[in-house]
Parts: sequence; C-alpha cells; structure tokens
Amino acid sequence: MIEFNELSLIAQKHQFHLQTFELIQLHKSLITDSFTVYSSNKVKVDFIKNFYTPSWLKHEIQRAKEDIENLNSRKKIQIIGLDHKNYPKSLFKLPNPPPHIFVIGNYSETTNNLAVVGRREAKSYTLKWMEDH
Repeated sequence: MIEFNELSLIAQKHQFHLQTFELIQLHKSLITDSFTVYSSNKVKVDFIKNFYTPSWLKHEIQRAKEDIENLNSRKKIQIIGLDHKNYPKSLFKLPNPPPHIFVIGNYSETTNNLAVVGRREAKSYTLKWMEDH
C-alpha cells in the first residue's frame, strides 16, 4: 500500500501540480484499487492517467521510500504528511495546505519554530543544493 507522503513526493517529483484535495482523492482511490484522478483540469487528468501504470507506480513507491530513508539518515529530516499526527493543525486553515512538510529537529506546535517557505515544485538547482548541505 502507498503511504500518503510517498504519493505526495512522487506527485511533486513528477510535477503533477495537484492541489492537496486532488492528491487526497488520488491517494484514496489508489488504496481502494479504484484509480481515479479528481481535477477540473482535463489535461492534468489525462497526463496522470497516461503516465500511471501499476509497474511504474511500484517502482516510484520504492524510490520514494528510499528517498525518505536517505533524507532521514543523512540529514535527520522527517517528512510529515497530512495524515501524520504531528502535521501542524494551523496549516489546515490554509485553502490548499502543503501535502507534506520537511522537518529538521524536534517539532512541536507548542514551541517556537522556524519555517523556511519556498516553492512546492523546487527547481533542480535547489534540490541539488539541499542534497549538498
């Protein structure tokens, strides 16, 4: 079964540009074996449906799991998805909350935290910089 943050990372990596609601619906359809993409954008839906195959998804899930494990072990970065108990409740107030956040260190909503906000679809040079630091 695919975890929400794995699907979220796959969607981000392949620039599906899904709204959080669309990503939640896609995740729900995948875990119930009724693959559906909900979007008002027909081009987006057609792209994802044509791109998706069970073997491709299986491969991408494995890569997402490896990426998560590598981030956790090398950089001590946690990936917290919408379905995680530590996902900040305040983000649910946003019309389109981020499907996942990256956390370094110990996070608690009751303590002061520092957030770095950037694009959801990071550029290749940004991803390279993150890997190097």
